[in-house]
Amino acid sequence: MNDISKQVDTIFAKWDTPTTPGCILGIVHHGEIVYSRGYGMANLEYSIPNTADTVFDVGSVSKQFTAACVLLAAEQGKLSLDDDVRKFIPELPDYGQTITLRHLIQHTSGLRDYLDGFLLAGLDCPSVTDAYEQITHHKELNFITGEQYSYCNSGYFLLAQVIQRATGKTLRQFANELIFQPLGMTHTFFHDDYPEIIRNRATGHTPHPNGGYGISVFPSEAVVGAGGLQSTLNDLLIWERNYYNNRLGSRGAAFIQDMLKSGALNNGETTYYGLGLSVFQYRGLFVCQHAGAIAGYCAHFLTFPDKEFSVICLANTNDVALNEMVRKVADLYLVDEYPEPASATVSLSNEQRKAVCGHYLNLSIPMVVHVIEYEGKMFADLSGCTDMLTPTSSVDFSGTGLLFGIHFHMDSAYLEITPEAGQRIILERFEPTHPTPEMLAAYAGTYYSPELKAERTFVLRENILGVETRMGNSPFSPLKLDMFQVANVVICFEPANNGKSAGCRISTGWTRRVLFERK
Repeated sequence: MNDISKQVDTIFAKWDTPTTPGCILGIVHHGEIVYSRGYGMANLEYSIPNTADTVFDVGSVSKQFTAACVLLAAEQGKLSLDDDVRKFIPELPDYGQTITLRHLIQHTSGLRDYLDGFLLAGLDCPSVTDAYEQITHHKELNFITGEQYSYCNSGYFLLAQVIQRATGKTLRQFANELIFQPLGMTHTFFHDDYPEIIRNRATGHTPHPNGGYGISVFPSEAVVGAGGLQSTLNDLLIWERNYYNNRLGSRGAAFIQDMLKSGALNNGETTYYGLGLSVFQYRGLFVCQHAGAIAGYCAHFLTFPDKEFSVICLANTNDVALNEMVRKVADLYLVDEYPEPASATVSLSNEQRKAVCGHYLNLSIPMVVHVIEYEGKMFADLSGCTDMLTPTSSVDFSGTGLLFGIHFHMDSAYLEITPEAGQRIILERFEPTHPTPEMLAAYAGTYYSPELKAERTFVLRENILGVETRMGNSPFSPLKLDMFQVANVVICFEPANNGKSAGCRISTGWTRRVLFERK
């Protein structure tokens, strides 16, 4: 084994054991597999190891295949990317503006995310019918179509329905006939039949609070289009080669060029998201990538088209920081290929770290970021997700994130976040309020959402306001007057009248300002 392979194994050493789940890694350069190795077990109950033929749920890596199906259906004349989605799904509310299939693909539709909707409603994993019913009963958009980028699973779920209505074939059938069979991807398919037996499938795992791992399950047919693709490393290596010698449809390289072309907002601003893929510059090289994560699985597909170099990693545990790890692998192989050096890290004094620690809020989304120091390191709690920050100056930091890298710039008044894909976001520094027990009592009660057809109960216990769940009471953290946070959820109450708040708006980053009325 050469030195670079040993360095790769060091990156994945935590999962290179027979007592943990793990992943399968593939590295390809100019069509040659330069390294492939499994780490950990595909199934802990039977001690089955991960291999290149193990089947994984690849989560949102599926989106590029859904987008490819839409392009192929357009070639057949079954649809156009600029068609109004209501042409195929007239049940979708008329929001007074045209939402096209391209808006759905490039996450600029403004639709609320149905998975976050089920989270807000406190409901179980959805069926296809549940998901469809929720999306077609949303009352409002997150924003005016085309004015913002916001990652949205609802759009890709709807694209699967569009394919079926436009072509008469399910997404699974259409993708199998036009993509997987022609390319020879014999172990890849959209899993639209939950009880179906899948040979050689890895079991999804989630860390157990008391140590070890538990099995994690999600009904994959409820996310087909947005996710739901089952595949292997060997099959995805075939797909990777198609980027350079496209064999799908009739347009050759133009097909791939369309997938890799970034979308734009109404004002012309680039979103750095193409058709099911994030597209941007990394250290001076053009990259396309997508990550995925769902119920015990995560995946990452990273490609440098100009170098014909890719890193693909599929995992059957959701505690693997794949975005960071695949980049470390790429850096080992492309160290002499990058036009730009890696961002230099700097050491900060205690005073410099304390100067940027604090609380930041964007009211329009709403979005909350808490920057903290722990044992001399900096972390950002980004809407409930923790990201370690690497300082590149006294006010600039890089974060790896789950799906893509993020740049943080901070000063005494604001925080500026610039993701590799998406839009720049400005958050203002604020100091959390400390409401009195009397103020908290005004928010307690049961609230009902006509849109989600669900209710949530907020209770006040020992002067702490929280939400009742099956797992117990989850306490709220006060932000500003009438505003609270729990995990990645922000609750904005209407000002109290006669000692009670009449309602609230509940948001996540992907589903904003859903109305709940006091019962």
